[in-house]
Amino acid sequence: MNRTHLSPDQLIDLLYEIAPADAHLNGCPECSAKLRQMQTQQAQIATVSAPDAFYHRQRRQILERMAEPARPAFAPTRSVWVPAAVAALLVVGMVVSRPKPRVAAPRVAETVAQIREVSADSVDTGWFEDTYTEMQGSEPRALSPMRNLFAEGSVKE
Repeated sequence: MNRTHLSPDQLIDLLYEIAPADAHLNGCPECSAKLRQMQTQQAQIATVSAPDAFYHRQRRQILERMAEPARPAFAPTRSVWVPAAVAALLVVGMVVSRPKPRVAAPRVAETVAQIREVSADSVDTGWFEDTYTEMQGSEPRALSPMRNLFAEGSVKE
């Protein structure tokens, strides 16, 4: 005997006589019982009928709704205005709180040129060379005190 039973969709197809009965249905008491139960339920539902007043009331409601003037497809309601107002406030907030444009900082080359002008007037040109070397060096400023620890001749023997 085949172990796979008919699915609920296959049983519904048999119930409405969409699919022909197959050999499994004839040989499987479980599937046959399910189909008989579905047929019994279908017969019980078919005998139950709503009173005529229900159908008259339903028809009258449908006709009343059809007689109403058509509403526009887009009827602005509160549910539309609230998100629109929030979006507008966000845009205004972003515009008001945008950062001020920064004043361009003088370039390093301009600063070096200014230092050269000052150092040309001064007698001590070694100061300029030291300052320029410090500015151009790749060593972080925080490590400069450490350099003195490892300079030649700094270790006492």
